Amino acid sequence: MKIFVVLVFASLALSVSAQTASCKVPVVCGSGGSTTFEWQNWPSASSSADPVATNPTLPPVSSPDPGVSNTLEGQTIAELRNTIALLSSPGWMNGLYGYQYYVSSSGTSVKNTDAVTLCQGRGASLATFGMRNATARTFIVDNILRRCSDTHGFWIGLKKFGTSWIWNDGVPATATNTDWAQNQPDGQNNVFCGVVARYMGYKWDDVPCQGANNGVLCEKYIGGV
Repeated sequence: MKIFVVLVFASLALSVSAQTASCKVPVVCGSGGSTTFEWQNWPSASSSADPVATNPTLPPVSSPDPGVSNTLEGQTIAELRNTIALLSSPGWMNGLYGYQYYVSSSGTSVKNTDAVTLCQGRGASLATFGMRNATARTFIVDNILRRCSDTHGFWIGLKKFGTSWIWNDGVPATATNTDWAQNQPDGQNNVFCGVVARYMGYKWDDVPCQGANNGVLCEKYIGGV
């Protein structure tokens, strides 16, 4: 099995090694008021949009983490599947624990409400589980978000209600399921939405929900490994 994985990965790597770009993940770019889909550094990917799904399918909050182990071997297999997904499934990358991620990284001002709508239109939601889980979060940052440099940060499913931060799926934010930058959230200027802030080393910042030049990180659960 390991030999097969290595051979498949080597074959896929050779097929894309000649391409170079600043961002190696699928991104969404605004053009003349419409939305177009651009694949950077992946020549064989489709340019068509994902089918619209009106009812996001998410696992119960209490469900245990599915199958992928936290070992190096498990992460290597996930990285291989990312490569396969990039070549066959427009717009989505595999994370850990049965989740997939879609990055909208246009570098233009996107309101939090628009980010929510964008994700819902793809049968997903703003990232919650993948941001709460430290292992999944590290994988997402290192393998997806760090490859894009055209935006300040990425909207995630975290908002402030009153004095408390709550995840969009109803889970309260705690010290163990958040990754705020130093001295954040600072609560200045009526800021009520959370982002993964590239300018803070991919730690989190609290920002105004109505702008802030952020891209979008969508998440959906597909099950399996």
